Amino acid sequence: MDEGLFYVTSAGRHGAPIRERSRFGVTPSFVGEYIGKEEYQEFVSFILRDPQMQQNPPSIFMTTDTPTDVKITTPETSEDQMTSFDSSITIPYPEFGTNVSPEMKAIRIRSKESITVAVSAHQDITTLIPTEKLSTSYIFSTPIRDSAFQAFIAISVTAIHDNTCITFSDLGDSTSQEYTLNALETRIQEYRGTDPRAYNVQSSKPVAVFCGMYCMSDANCNNIIEQIPPSSQLDTVYIIPPNIDKITAVLIVPQKDTTLFEENDSFPVVAGNIYPGGILNDVLIRRSTDPIIVTTYALDEDLSVGAPYWTVVPGVNQYLPRYKIIIQNGWNSNYIAIMIRKSAVGGLRVNEQSIDANSIRFEKDVVVEAVEYSVIVAEVTEGELTLDTIDDTPFGLMVYGSRPVAGYGFAGNVILP
Repeated sequence: MDEGLFYVTSAGRHGAPIRERSRFGVTPSFVGEYIGKEEYQEFVSFILRDPQMQQNPPSIFMTTDTPTDVKITTPETSEDQMTSFDSSITIPYPEFGTNVSPEMKAIRIRSKESITVAVSAHQDITTLIPTEKLSTSYIFSTPIRDSAFQAFIAISVTAIHDNTCITFSDLGDSTSQEYTLNALETRIQEYRGTDPRAYNVQSSKPVAVFCGMYCMSDANCNNIIEQIPPSSQLDTVYIIPPNIDKITAVLIVPQKDTTLFEENDSFPVVAGNIYPGGILNDVLIRRSTDPIIVTTYALDEDLSVGAPYWTVVPGVNQYLPRYKIIIQNGWNSNYIAIMIRKSAVGGLRVNEQSIDANSIRFEKDVVVEAVEYSVIVAEVTEGELTLDTIDDTPFGLMVYGSRPVAGYGFAGNVILP
């Protein structure tokens, strides 16, 4: 196993049973395994550092609407790191975790109140998914790996509970392997091809799946990381916004055999196959009869402007009426892409203000299932951003930014809370 890998898992609020049936047809015995008398929200994270992270150390970004206390526990120390905040905070990732053993434990983050957590991995950012939303089935594709980069694709599977049986299948060559992990243990699979590859993960208990591209001592390379949402949390309707002045590859993977709709055309698609598309400063609409996963890979042809990043696109039915995010500092440009019903644009607020018309870099109206939406891309500055609507209309949010030989992207939300 190579160094330079970055893996994150997340666990959510405890205190209520998780009602979920596994693929083995029995009610999981782990219900209530971590439930105690005190209710809390929990996230766990696992990092293996590479040389690039010395120059750009990883960070943890947390936001909340209610003041909270957070405890971070690492497996190599007996002392917990405590922090409190009432809105948002950015803290360094704990200094540990250079061992490449797949059995190494993750850190644990616990909060007394609801929080959102994101983690950076040498530039790119991923938003964590709560454990109660994780599941036992995932079908997804890897990002594109440009042959110009000295890098490889890595997929990590992390158990949330002990005695988790996992079947990991490579749909590209029809091979599979089975293994068992205990809580927080992570198994890493590598792929060194350049074309996207599809994989299927099935497990006896919920697991967290991350996928990304990891650099090997290449100064012109940018790590990519994204948490994969489970099949049970995916949507059938997607509005895909542009990444300003970047070629955006769109990768679609059906979760089962279904029908895909493209504008006025429709055609059958096969589960586990990859269906690509692409846009440049435009909007793409994709619908399907059954759930699909949609990701975008944004590439700047000139690395002096920015590097690739890969992002899961939220479905229309997963939009929220409120987001609180952190725009990290040190970037040449930062953008928010908003997908919202046109009738609600006037009630959209960013930090309690209407969007400044001078900040808008792209705007286009589209019709989705007989509803008119506005897609707006606006440039924003670093710091905390709260986005909401005065009438609680849900909307989609994607965030991205760039600087020379670097880029990041993440979605405000990829599943309903």
